[in-house]
Amino acid sequence: MLRLPMTRRASAFAVAAATVVATVVSLAPHGATADAPSGGRISHPQMRPVSKVASAGMDQHSTLRPGRRALVAPQPRLVQTAAASGGSVRTLNAPKDVSPATAQGVDQVQTIQGVSHDSQTPKVSPPDTNISASPTLVIEAVNLSLLYMDHSGGSQGVVLLTDLWNTLDSGIGSGSKQISDPRIVYDSVSGRWFTSIVYYDNALVPAPASTSTHSWMGVAAYTDATATSWVVDSFQSAGAVLMDQPNLGLNGDKVVIGANDFDETQTDPNKQSIGAQLEVWKKSDLTGNTISSNSKWTPPGMPDCEAFGYAPAVAVSSASTEYVVFNNNPAYALPQGCGNAQPAKQEVTLLDITGVPGGSPMISPPHHITMCPSCSGQGLVTIQPSAGIPQPQTGMTVDPGDDRFLNAIWANNVLWTGSSTAVPGAVSGLSMFEVDTSGNTLPNADVISSSISESFAYPNFALDSNGVPFFSFSRGSSSRFMSSGTFAFLQGTQSVADALVLNGGAGQGPYDCHCTGGQPPTRWGDYSGSAIDPANPTTVWVATEYSAVGDGHDNNWGTLLTRVTLDPPGISSVTVNNGVTRGGTATIVIGSQFDENSVVLFGGVPAQSQTWIDSRHILAVTPPHYVGTYDVTVQTLTGSVTLPGAFTFVLPPLSHGYWLDAADGGIFPHGNATQGLGSTGNIHLNQPAVGMAAMPDGGGYWIVCADGGIFPFGDATQGLGSTGNIRLNKPIVGMATTSDGKGYWLVASDGGIFPFGDAGGYGSTGNIRLNQPVVGMAPTPTGHGYWLVASDGGIFPFGDAVGRGSTGNIHLNQPIVGMAATSDGGGYWLVAADGGIFPFGDAVGRGSTGNIHLNQPIVGMAQSGDDGGYWLVASDGGIFPFGDATQGLGSEGGVHLNQPMVGMAATAN
Repeated sequence: MLRLPMTRRASAFAVAAATVVATVVSLAPHGATADAPSGGRISHPQMRPVSKVASAGMDQHSTLRPGRRALVAPQPRLVQTAAASGGSVRTLNAPKDVSPATAQGVDQVQTIQGVSHDSQTPKVSPPDTNISASPTLVIEAVNLSLLYMDHSGGSQGVVLLTDLWNTLDSGIGSGSKQISDPRIVYDSVSGRWFTSIVYYDNALVPAPASTSTHSWMGVAAYTDATATSWVVDSFQSAGAVLMDQPNLGLNGDKVVIGANDFDETQTDPNKQSIGAQLEVWKKSDLTGNTISSNSKWTPPGMPDCEAFGYAPAVAVSSASTEYVVFNNNPAYALPQGCGNAQPAKQEVTLLDITGVPGGSPMISPPHHITMCPSCSGQGLVTIQPSAGIPQPQTGMTVDPGDDRFLNAIWANNVLWTGSSTAVPGAVSGLSMFEVDTSGNTLPNADVISSSISESFAYPNFALDSNGVPFFSFSRGSSSRFMSSGTFAFLQGTQSVADALVLNGGAGQGPYDCHCTGGQPPTRWGDYSGSAIDPANPTTVWVATEYSAVGDGHDNNWGTLLTRVTLDPPGISSVTVNNGVTRGGTATIVIGSQFDENSVVLFGGVPAQSQTWIDSRHILAVTPPHYVGTYDVTVQTLTGSVTLPGAFTFVLPPLSHGYWLDAADGGIFPHGNATQGLGSTGNIHLNQPAVGMAAMPDGGGYWIVCADGGIFPFGDATQGLGSTGNIRLNKPIVGMATTSDGKGYWLVASDGGIFPFGDAGGYGSTGNIRLNQPVVGMAPTPTGHGYWLVASDGGIFPFGDAVGRGSTGNIHLNQPIVGMAATSDGGGYWLVAADGGIFPFGDAVGRGSTGNIHLNQPIVGMAQSGDDGGYWLVASDGGIFPFGDATQGLGSEGGVHLNQPMVGMAATAN
């Protein structure tokens, strides 16, 4: 609730740690109600009588003491740029824009009305709302109580913070001490709740104060909010020092509180700030009720006169390093002891704390991460003290705060934090920083603003289980009373998802806390709240403040507890709804809430490739698939959506032609196979041709020789490479092309693989002792794998090729000489020298020459294109069609050949 100015001077004080023995507080929780009606306001019966707390100086309409806000240099800099990881620069003078016409993406799953000014006893302003959740409970912390409930909003109860802390210090609640600024965190590692506050002598504020007055950081740990045993401890300031707005963080073994220190002997607000304060507790002592003088530790150099607004991170793991971040913004007037002549800095500053109190705790030297290395120190702007967010139809304005970081969340070496900040076109926007704590860089450094002059303020960050940052905040303008809001940052698309104004959190009227002496802007809550829901980890609870209308007071505020998640994706259509079973058909999936991490599936099989276009369009290339009509599904971090029966896989067209390839590279086209593309029949070859492969479009082919020499013809891609000038351990025996025709593999008889172009090397048998030599290969339809076949029919799958069976353990009449794959990659045929056919997987045997006397042995095969048949070719050029393979296209069986045939390739259609 307190917020004091950021102008500072050198400290004349050494903060002393007063040892306070842990106290176990026995409390009976105050009140419980039945489930609130949907969307209804929560009532709080049996709250403490006004008279009890009024004796502490707080009546039904009191406010906490006036806070102070940041004071800035006379000429603040314009918003410029911030550094991104790797030295690139992310522009901040064109902030990420959020407007009602385009904003969407956050779904409001559940809404519960939280504590309001009128439901609270005592009535204080502003509330400083915060929230956290365990697997069974949700707790909202406000000034001056904790509201707990189950996840449905029922079984509610209230614990007064004055009761919790009064046992630690009897002055709390007796009129001699006041309490403020609660924080609440559920720690899934220890299964405990942690809360923190600041409490202080009544005579400490306002200044001038005696050095005999103090303030205290208070911390408490407990197993659940309905329990009656609490472990509480505190840390005492030096005389006449107020430790304002304590910020709570924790990790696997530490609990850390950061606060801003003010010299309350000073009446000049420009001289009060003396820096930032950190205190570290050993977490196991707090959870084990073993507090002693060794349970807490003050890092050296505290208070740090160069720091302000320490934000200790809440770690979502058992990490042993605790990270603390602050905005090292030179717009603040540096205190005298820190050197007023220092050059301007625009830095996110990171501290690492390792070890535990009572052991060997250490704090690292500051890691200063420049927001913008290319803009001469210019960066974020502190909001002018006189600036206020206008409220409709009134002269009242609301204080948006300043640009100190308000909280931090850490997971997997990434810390998220941010603040209010000045933006063009409005009073304030939100800064957002992603800090890579392993490399001390800023992968994301952004400002979020509105295109309709709406102001955003007081962000609080949390991560869902997918690592998506959500943040709660307040929003308002001259046409909108202060309202509740939440954003999510979509890292894949570098965009912001918005829920617009949260249902139940719309501003209803003007607000004035009556705590600023009638001077604008009026105080608002110092922060919002957000936390992952462990029971539904893809959702996040946000606690937000809005201006309510209640018992007629214009200091009436309400709070809203909302469980939010990213909207699931939607699909409306696909631009192309059919394609061949071998895959490769490009279609645009049209829908909503797509991001760069989206996965498109056709009949449960991931797309062969996909390209995110924008949040409504993804270009997807179909994978190989069986024949039939199948669903199209898009999976995102927030869920999946399916369009039933959206894509039909059909068989490729029947081929009506083929080329035959002789050992001298002579080419013999038949059917619709293009003639005159070229051959090596009249060229002296160093080694004989051993095979060929056709381009997918049927417009060309390559001939390969035993030494790996490649001869392209037609539109076959040239210059991809060969092994013609390489000494090979074994001769090349075959080749296969990739699905796009921009690459090919050569295979040697020992199974050595030589990829060229865009062909990937997925493995080989070059270093394996084979029972029989490799005689051929076939690619998968995707081009991301292949099968090798040996002369005994042994099969060796690599990449995405799947072994469907082999003849490796079968006695063959004649050796295997080649293979062909089905169009969907689900099967293949092996062919022996006598024309015996061995189908596996979804390949169907359509006939063979195994029982026919052949003039010459079979040397290869090609499938008919639509999986319904195949041709076999003999060394004399004789052709044997089976199934639906087109007959009568011609052969060389009765022609005198200079060299025997070594293979064949079918045309595309």
